[in-house]
Amino acid sequence: MQGSVLGPILFNIYTSQLPQILGHEAFTVSYADDTYVCISCHPSQLSVSVKTLEAIAATHVEWLKELGMIINPGKTDFIIFGYNGPTVNFDMLGAKVQNSNTLKILGVIFESNMKWSRQANQVIKSINYFNYSLRILRMRLTQKQHKQIIHSFVISRIAYSISLWGANLNSRDKRRLASLLFKIIRLHCRDFNNIHSNRELCEINKFRSLNSIRIMADAIMLHRIVTLNSCTSLTIRLIQQTTYSGRFPNSLIFFDCSNKWIGRHSFINRAKQISEVIRFPWIDLTPEQFKLKLRQQIPYYISS
Repeated sequence: MQGSVLGPILFNIYTSQLPQILGHEAFTVSYADDTYVCISCHPSQLSVSVKTLEAIAATHVEWLKELGMIINPGKTDFIIFGYNGPTVNFDMLGAKVQNSNTLKILGVIFESNMKWSRQANQVIKSINYFNYSLRILRMRLTQKQHKQIIHSFVISRIAYSISLWGANLNSRDKRRLASLLFKIIRLHCRDFNNIHSNRELCEINKFRSLNSIRIMADAIMLHRIVTLNSCTSLTIRLIQQTTYSGRFPNSLIFFDCSNKWIGRHSFINRAKQISEVIRFPWIDLTPEQFKLKLRQQIPYYISS
């Protein structure tokens, strides 16, 4: 079943009882055989939480044994967000699992300090690898074909999970990523003498700027959370941080019930940007209809 479409779904069904087995102290997120167990605590309670994590790990291991599966401690990663102290270990099957500064989840690099420079570097590096090929292909392909290649190998890399990391990039990484995107658009248009501004490049050739890509992805994500309302603990937590506002009808407004900030941008600030571009009734639209309407409404160029 490896490599099949049904494989991950069937595996998730097979291991669907895991959250109940681990109890309410842990919050789990799973995709096929990748499982992430999360617990939260005050910094002063870190040592107690590590003991809790060891007990959860032991329960996890025993439960998997009953299903005929085993855990490899060497492939187990451990990260503490918002922690700058000495190294922390927890015991798993007699091996010490040490906390690391980064954790890669489905291709997205999380950092313990909740910054996204390494994720930005990864995206920029992967696009730069393809930059020379784009130059060669521009001379061989039609403009339409070249644009399709850019969407497949450049825009897709930038858009992947940008709702998670895009709004929280520092200004330097934003400039680097936006600059690389405009450089590729200029290559596509053969505007090597900077005849057109970045705004003109986006609007004439129908390419989206970095901020336009991010805001569109944020809006689509929120629409799916609110309208589809799949009954998962992750969705419920997200819905608790999203509400409707009488002052902004038909606008998706984040409500930060914890009064905490994520990176440099709160949920409220991100929602303000989204509500400024969504000027149409959306609640009865399917995800496909909503996405089509967004493409018509959101400008190709949105400045940072």
